[in-house]
Amino acid sequence: MTSEELSPGDGADIIPISALTREAAFRRFSELVRRSDPLPEQLRRALGRIPAEQAAARGGAGEEELAELVYDSDDDEAALAGVRAGVGGTRRLTFESGEVALEVEVTLRGRRSLVCQVVPAQPAALELRGGGGTRLCLEDVHGNFHVTGVQSGPLSLRCRLAGRPDAFSTTWVRV
Repeated sequence: MTSEELSPGDGADIIPISALTREAAFRRFSELVRRSDPLPEQLRRALGRIPAEQAAARGGAGEEELAELVYDSDDDEAALAGVRAGVGGTRRLTFESGEVALEVEVTLRGRRSLVCQVVPAQPAALELRGGGGTRLCLEDVHGNFHVTGVQSGPLSLRCRLAGRPDAFSTTWVRV
């Protein structure tokens, strides 16, 4: 799209990127893309059904909490790359949702696996979501889990604590 194709009535005045914050520039660009190439109506309707389908899959439960990644040992290793030699065989991740944390250790050598711990320790059930689909791990009275045969690629964990109606899911990470 050229500046000649945009009319001032469209609110598409040309503003130098340097005069905008990154967020404002992104919003401006997104709006221009939406106008020039809108989503097909069939796709828009399908996207609108996703929240209802997810709620139905959870048995009608309310909005799911999101556990944010608060620690990734890969970040430490990148910062200390000149200090330590060699790459470790594990990666440690910590996700937090409210007063609960999920600590995850990913074994990177050999057969990829996860060791997970709910903190504070409590009964829980865990699901692994990734490229291979969703795998339900058995419930554990202490919130300890060991998952083997994990595929490399993006993954998210969904944890349901005993005695609570809602679960929390971790943000997606690449392992």
